[in-house]
Amino acid sequence: MTVHDNRTRERWLMAFIFLLALAVRLIYLTHLKETPFFATLTLDAEYHHQLAQKIAAGEWSGTEVFFRAPLYIYFLALMYAVLGENFIIIRVVQFIIGSFSCVLIYLIGRRLFQPWVALVAALMGCFYGLFIYFEGELLLTGLIVFFSLLSVLQLMRAADTMRLRGWLLSGIVLGLGAITRPNILLFAPFAALWIVFTYRNKRAAYRDALPAVLTFVLGAFLIIAPISLRNFLVGNDFVLVASQGGVNFFIGNNPKADGHTAIVPGTRPTWWGGYNDSIEIAERESGKMLKPSEISRFWYLKGLAFMKENPLKALKLLLTKFSFFWNGHEIKNNKDIYFFRKYSPLLGALLWHDGLKFPFGLIAPLAIVGMIGARKQWRRCLVLYLFILSYMLSVILFFVTARFRLPVIPFLLIFAAFSLTWAIEQFNKKKFNSLLGGILIFLISFMFVNHDHPPFKQLNHFQGHYDLGMIYQRLDQDDLALAEYQESIRQAPDFPFSHFNLGSIYLGKNQLDLAIDEFETVLRLNPDFPEAHHALAQAYLAKGKHALSRAHSELAKMKSANRP
Repeated sequence: MTVHDNRTRERWLMAFIFLLALAVRLIYLTHLKETPFFATLTLDAEYHHQLAQKIAAGEWSGTEVFFRAPLYIYFLALMYAVLGENFIIIRVVQFIIGSFSCVLIYLIGRRLFQPWVALVAALMGCFYGLFIYFEGELLLTGLIVFFSLLSVLQLMRAADTMRLRGWLLSGIVLGLGAITRPNILLFAPFAALWIVFTYRNKRAAYRDALPAVLTFVLGAFLIIAPISLRNFLVGNDFVLVASQGGVNFFIGNNPKADGHTAIVPGTRPTWWGGYNDSIEIAERESGKMLKPSEISRFWYLKGLAFMKENPLKALKLLLTKFSFFWNGHEIKNNKDIYFFRKYSPLLGALLWHDGLKFPFGLIAPLAIVGMIGARKQWRRCLVLYLFILSYMLSVILFFVTARFRLPVIPFLLIFAAFSLTWAIEQFNKKKFNSLLGGILIFLISFMFVNHDHPPFKQLNHFQGHYDLGMIYQRLDQDDLALAEYQESIRQAPDFPFSHFNLGSIYLGKNQLDLAIDEFETVLRLNPDFPEAHHALAQAYLAKGKHALSRAHSELAKMKSANRP
């Protein structure tokens, strides 16, 4: 078979991977569009949608320093401007990007291992349930997975030619990833060291690697610098990409942190509420108005102070986050992913929890065996090792959720596929001791990855019912919302926000006694809840109890002013 025939065959194979991945995703889309979640957005997706609407309407430069990395929002705004707010087409575009990611998995795997290893890894990517789920959300997750893969692939291609143009393009791709999600920047110093290693491995002098490293940095600078300049011109403040880092750091490193809850203690769980509360707290404690960079620095310093004052607790928390990162449970952030399975038979088939936490609970142990099995080829695989390590660190330094760890999954799929080749090779060569060692590593890893952490031991879908209740409320379907809140309360009686929303529905229906019961329950569960006092003031006013109404109105003002 000629080189031309091999290339033609490989192109057809990549086309097959792309079309298979896209077909699976379009099947999921048919399920997704029939759900209440399809067009009614909440939390991060709603934030992206609202900002994208403003940009598409003409506010291209914006008026404030970016709180979040801007690329996905502008990507969404461009689609709105060109395609309209068509949620089907937008999701199809995201699914196309996700399908290209599966091709990138193949191309990286093909460079490292046998072709069938690359094919198996890519096929696993086609059917990996979390890829499909997040690509169907108005979130940046699919985009950062794509740029993570493209960044590693371009570094490998640049190492083939050793030309400055290749290193420049590598930096540009990493820069695009950084303005999608800045934590990928932690990979940059590891990548720079890998470039130096690549030159030394080819017997070049250290001074020969310097232009390559500088060109790589220049590529990233060319992408990031305009964002920094824009932040300075718009907000008169130096913020590299976005100002969210400090708040996120404190969320993951404070006395009440559990390693996975994405809320600053004492702030509201809503997107804008929590954001505004974090600003108010920083300014109140500082005693002055703060710029976005100063707010971020305030929260970074508070998180570092916690670590300095409680080193053992901070270390324990870090180890907890490490175990969460490698646990098979998919930690929710905006939505209860497992709850969503009931709307999609495909997702239900591709995402399990009972016993084996599939797919991560199987992929991760196989990948660990594969990473160890590939140790003799460590020079070729080093860039993958470094990406997995750096990205894991960039997550566990903050807090862990399913979508935050997703960019490492494609690389784990490659090692998982390789572990099967390695096992077969050990068997064929009669290296039974090595094979048994691999099996032992798999079993130990399997038990560790599928361990039931107390917060995730039992699946409880109260959050899913709460989210669905909020959507029904927005759609003015209060009876359906009421049923969802009641089910949420049945599963989690101590969750105050379900009680509050249920009380709000009763108040709207003029069922005042039921409303008052719910609001009082909220205050029993969380005394520092000014919105509940305000609602009680309204309910008592409607009942003609003016003294009680005034009392709760004053309490609402006081609690709002003293919100921690």
